[in-house]
Amino acid sequence: MIKLLFLLTAFACNAQKDRLNAIDRNDVVVSSYNLGDSISKDEIDSLKINFDPIIDQDTLFYYYFGNSYFEVLNDKIIGFKLLDNNLKIEFSKLKIGDSTEALKKEYPQSFSSKYKPSEDPSEIVRISVANGGQLTDSFIHFEFVNGIITSIYYWEDY
Repeated sequence: MIKLLFLLTAFACNAQKDRLNAIDRNDVVVSSYNLGDSISKDEIDSLKINFDPIIDQDTLFYYYFGNSYFEVLNDKIIGFKLLDNNLKIEFSKLKIGDSTEALKKEYPQSFSSKYKPSEDPSEIVRISVANGGQLTDSFIHFEFVNGIITSIYYWEDY
């Protein structure tokens, strides 16, 4: 019975991913940077260091460009969060401040599966990230409030 429940849950999760729009990992480019690229500290506006010896095994750096930032681990970009238009996604024409109508038009499948985090005024549309045609546990999240995109970020389920 437990195995059947597990298989049904796994099937439901995969079916959900199949209903989302997808973008290939190699196409996830932000201001000319790909995931896995390096950035010179000379290019950034500010730096925040995150290290907790009880939780973290490695130091995570946040390289800021205005309010937006790249997450950098071992000198490689592992994620990003856009909160203004200092950094731009290159896989889409969408940007912070755009209406959700543009988001709905560009990613209709994912938009129809939008969700609302509990006790939060925002809603999220997530775009699956694929690697060589295979869906991964990574997503691009478009967060919006009152019909306006307020953040775009890379999310990886660990």
